[in-house]
Amino acid sequence: MDASELLQSILDSPTRHGIIVTDTDGTIVLWNQGAARIFQYRDDEIVGRSARVLFPADDLARHVPDQEMETASRDGCAGDFRWHVRKDGSLFWADGMIYPVRSRAGGHLGFVKILRDATEEKRSGEETTRLALEDSLTGLPNRVEFRHRFVDMRASAMRHGQLLILLLLDLDRFKQVNDRRGHAIGDALLQQAAHRMRSVLRDTDFVARLGGDEFVLLIADADSPEVGGAMADKLVEALSRPFLLGGHEVHTSASIGVSVFPTDAEELETLFVKADTAMYRAKVDGRSAYRFYTPEMDASAHLRTQQLVQLRRAVKDRAFCLHYQPRIDARSGAPIAVEVLLRCLDPCFAGTSTEDLLALAAETGRMRRLGLWALAEAIQQARLWQHQHHPGLVLTVNSCRSEFTEPRYAQRVATLLERSHFPPAQLEIEVSETQLAGEVDTSQLRALHELGVGIAVDDIGIGGLSLRHLFDLPIDSVRLDRRFLPDLPDNPRSRSIVTALTQLGRTLGIHVSAERVETAAQLAFLREHCDSVQGWQVARPMGPAGMGEWLRQRAPCAAAEKPPVAVSN
Repeated sequence: MDASELLQSILDSPTRHGIIVTDTDGTIVLWNQGAARIFQYRDDEIVGRSARVLFPADDLARHVPDQEMETASRDGCAGDFRWHVRKDGSLFWADGMIYPVRSRAGGHLGFVKILRDATEEKRSGEETTRLALEDSLTGLPNRVEFRHRFVDMRASAMRHGQLLILLLLDLDRFKQVNDRRGHAIGDALLQQAAHRMRSVLRDTDFVARLGGDEFVLLIADADSPEVGGAMADKLVEALSRPFLLGGHEVHTSASIGVSVFPTDAEELETLFVKADTAMYRAKVDGRSAYRFYTPEMDASAHLRTQQLVQLRRAVKDRAFCLHYQPRIDARSGAPIAVEVLLRCLDPCFAGTSTEDLLALAAETGRMRRLGLWALAEAIQQARLWQHQHHPGLVLTVNSCRSEFTEPRYAQRVATLLERSHFPPAQLEIEVSETQLAGEVDTSQLRALHELGVGIAVDDIGIGGLSLRHLFDLPIDSVRLDRRFLPDLPDNPRSRSIVTALTQLGRTLGIHVSAERVETAAQLAFLREHCDSVQGWQVARPMGPAGMGEWLRQRAPCAAAEKPPVAVSN
């Protein structure tokens, strides 16, 4: 075997690797069977041709083959990790090295390239990278990719002297859809919402899903903040249109907070916090809207943060007490129910209304714990009064949307009633009309009603409750709030409204009660028309001891000695 035959045999032995020998200009002078298999050329088709034929056009335009040879000559080797072209024009990813070939005397004879086809590994690695940077549900970039893209887009904005606008968005009432319709519908909603966002954005803009129903968008090349406002308008409009999911229309909307680089901040974390502050303001202002960050929001956000911390401590320490306000039968004046009113003893909330405090508790997820504690305490107290003086006394407990839409709400209430031996028929759950407006899951209220618990609707007439709800929902009682009946009983319109609503209630078999009765004239008129009344003219809210004494004085055995109604001025 001569030397040339031996050399060729050696070159052909590593069949999984291509070995290509070129002269100093890059002309192929020799290659092995591995190279023929990978590139699909026969020896007579490739030997004598420039190795440039093995590179894609983009690399040729950038003079990659020459750069490889220059690097190998200078450093002793060069990496060849790039796409190459086969005879049929298809691409494969090469994993290889190129070395200079020198004579024993040191003369430069050419180059030898050793490579293998690593396409599958390349694609597998790219898929792994893609999955690491992509949200698996929506196909949008994830939080990690968002951070990478922000760095690039911020650098571009700085180079061109333009603004970069960050929009933080979440879907309104998404949790209700998820809880009521199920996770499959919730996932489908997120997917369709992501598609709508993509359709609104320009090619230069960017959207990512951060998690849950929270998304973030980056608007590039903006000349003014108004560009972000125009985009936010389009997003709110697109996401407010009904979604068809599982054969049903599902309604949601978007609340968006907007912050601007570099006007509001230069670092991502600060921009993000300010957009979050603005988004919270959009929610407070009614949702389905967007708000730009303003410095004034910081003071409000700081106060809110302090309140959240203090509320967490107050709930943990149970810094609350219960007051009670009685409701009397309109005809006899006898006590028929007591309403539970939550009061906070923490001095930090001295100037905070009960409504605002409960809204804060609902927003932070602490309403369930607080509500269950209040219900358990009130049941024990009402049970005592029932045994002492008023066996038929009804306990009225207020509930907010975050409570009665919670999947296990009815079960928890039922468990408390069973443990306390409290008759379900003597518990009444009161919800405000505004809490029932829109698409709300009332399955838990229905479950309680089937158990025997009464369902009352407060502030009837102001929250958008339709007549359909009066037929469809398990409503046992409604409350007329005297605040929304001006100049009663002197105003003819107010008198007509009371008369019409009480007549409708009687027709539907619904108990009608009047609240916030403050004058003797109001009390006299409402006792003629309503089934029951409540307010300061009857009795002010009292602690357990005061309420117990008030009830004791009006016990059936004391009826001959005590007037049926105590008038408070």
